[in-house]
Amino acid sequence: MLSNWISKGNTIKNTRVGARRVPGAGRQVHWPEMEARLYQKFKALRLLGRAVNRKWFTRIGKKIFTEEYPKQIACVSDSETENENAMKIVLGCTFSDGWFKRFKSRWKLSWRQRTNVAQKSPAEKQDKVILFLQYVRRNSIPRLNEGLFESGRYQRHHILNMDQTPLPFEFLSNRTYNIQGVESIWIKTCRSGWEKRQATLMLTVCGDGELHIKPLLIFAGKGTTPAMQIERAKYDDRVNVQFQKNAYSDEAITLQWLENDIYPYLRQDSSNIDIMPPSLMALDVFSGQRTSSVLRSFKEHNMVSAFIPEGCTSLLQPMDTMVNAVLKVKICKLMEEEMDEHPEFWEGTCNVGERRVLMTRIVGTAWEWIHKKKGSMIRKSFQQAGLSIAIDGSEDNLVKIKGLPSLAIMDWAEGGLDCNLNWQGKTGSGQIDFSLQGDIMDPDLSDSEESSDICGDYVLSSELISLDPAGFDPSLNIT
Repeated sequence: MLSNWISKGNTIKNTRVGARRVPGAGRQVHWPEMEARLYQKFKALRLLGRAVNRKWFTRIGKKIFTEEYPKQIACVSDSETENENAMKIVLGCTFSDGWFKRFKSRWKLSWRQRTNVAQKSPAEKQDKVILFLQYVRRNSIPRLNEGLFESGRYQRHHILNMDQTPLPFEFLSNRTYNIQGVESIWIKTCRSGWEKRQATLMLTVCGDGELHIKPLLIFAGKGTTPAMQIERAKYDDRVNVQFQKNAYSDEAITLQWLENDIYPYLRQDSSNIDIMPPSLMALDVFSGQRTSSVLRSFKEHNMVSAFIPEGCTSLLQPMDTMVNAVLKVKICKLMEEEMDEHPEFWEGTCNVGERRVLMTRIVGTAWEWIHKKKGSMIRKSFQQAGLSIAIDGSEDNLVKIKGLPSLAIMDWAEGGLDCNLNWQGKTGSGQIDFSLQGDIMDPDLSDSEESSDICGDYVLSSELISLDPAGFDPSLNIT
């Protein structure tokens, strides 16, 4: 053994520190050409978003093997059939589990859970993402007689993201540990039908990561009976509650939410109750919050509406990129802890009203927790989406869009202000004319598949300090 080490002295010296083998040691790859082609085909499919399973590797691998190694193919008698003349093809590679395990190790492949379902890859959405970032930058430039803050004309606690997410009455998992060998795996619900019942949770987070606005729970029904008034008194005061026929956030609830919660919060920083400080609201193109009435309300309250481009909420909306997933895990954990502490009640005599009361308490606790423990995560989500960064470009490196490693916010001066929708309700630079009476969007075309036009102005360009990126003076004092 010593003589063997001496003969390989130079090889050992050049081996990476900590390596357990010298280069070239271990089992050699028997069919390198086949594996290389198989890996390239796999990469091509994943770039197209196709799901690839174990059977695909075997099926395609066999085809490639027959092309690359015709001499390692044999026809033998098939003893598994009654036909004595039956033959079957045997390949030199059996594509066994052992081979597949080593193949995955060599090419660094792993079996992954799906994280996103989409018709287009992030790279195909790049133009929309850049257009959105340019719109946010353009609308962050201070206008005449406005102050300059860390993120332009907005204080960071005036940069908001509003989102709706379904909240089920039962958080039932599709997986559970069970005794081996049992074929039927069942999971009990507290009440029949609760696994299909759900509420809508309407949330607004702010760019400073602090808790400023209560969550809104929307339950199905009218909520006007005497019994409901008694139930309402039991709701957690950290949460607002509304009732709607289908537990749906429609235009009426959106307007009420703005008037009762969002605008009063923003007025707190204004010395004149009639003058609203400039604010930025990032939100998706959900139909209940892009009607003419809602858009006019934004405009009248000095709020710029930044609608996330279609199909890009998982890339640009802070609630979707970080907050929602963490919040729902916390809500689920709190619900499980409640069930563990009082199983005889929640699996026995509780009714739907008591469940609603519990949901308000758990949502209130989770909402406080995520701001107290995960405030830095919320702030980071706004920065990575390009919503709360400096307007002089010094913090552009903080923008981190999943799947788009290098983005540049260039030529942001061209386009409209205050709203990035067009008259069809599609995102772009916008072309809505707020001077029109009645609908500023065509309700019959709001669901059109036509792409949005990149044009339109909402206010005169003279109202800006500067619309020229090169002409903006970054030396202005930051308040």
